[in-house]
Amino acid sequence: MLRIIYFSLLFIFLTHISTAQHSYFGLAVGYVQSNVKAEKSSFQFENSDGYAFGFSYDRYSESHFYWGTDLLLIRQGYKRKLMAGSSNLDLTEEFYYLSLPVKIGFKTKEKFFGFGSIGLSPSILLRANFISQESGSPNSRIKDDISEFRNKLDISGIATLGMG
Repeated sequence: MLRIIYFSLLFIFLTHISTAQHSYFGLAVGYVQSNVKAEKSSFQFENSDGYAFGFSYDRYSESHFYWGTDLLLIRQGYKRKLMAGSSNLDLTEEFYYLSLPVKIGFKTKEKFFGFGSIGLSPSILLRANFISQESGSPNSRIKDDISEFRNKLDISGIATLGMG
């Protein structure tokens, strides 16, 4: 019984400290689905599944405003098919980024809350791969590093709306 009381007091104390400091640390994990749209292309582009994971930090002020940042490893890319003579080739490009999104936002502090944020997400290319494989032939897979031919920096915008 004494352990439960100690654990409860420790939990309340740690929660009070993090709330008093208005800082929140966490893990960020997500599913990424990326694609390329090209209207005047002979390629048929398909979605490519990826992931994002890393750490997040948010700092809230007394006036409902907050700012935050994440440190993420992101895998994204796209697939396309190419007819080469009598065979079909499956072509895949994979991109691995280290991303540091920075955002500012506003959050209401009611029983039911809403929030919104905007920001920028600069990303540095760690590795880019080009994979070609003949359709239906798993032994024909060729993987090349094409990092030197791609832009090393990618900057994108962030817009978030939510409620809870």
